[in-house]
Amino acid sequence: MRSLTPVARLFALPVLLVLVVPSTTLEAQQPPDFSGVWEFNQQRSSDLRSKIEEAVGPDATTGDVKKDLVRVWIRRWLLGVIDDPDSRFLTVEQ
Repeated sequence: MRSLTPVARLFALPVLLVLVVPSTTLEAQQPPDFSGVWEFNQQRSSDLRSKIEEAVGPDATTGDVKKDLVRVWIRRWLLGVIDDPDSRFLTVEQ
């Protein structure tokens, strides 16, 4: 087996780094974990009621009931946060 010349070693190192480093960084990435208690911050929101209605949709099921039930529950909870400050906490378990 023959050894690499000094010039070949000089070019081999950057190529090796380019191939190895990205694969190790991709493996190290973890999916985001949103577990915890989240608090609604009114000061960081503008016209929250219309934003919720626009983003989440109508207050009734409109087709696939199983799919819409969760959406309607989330919509009602979000709108309830506006009316009841004590309900501004949401616990997420992932």
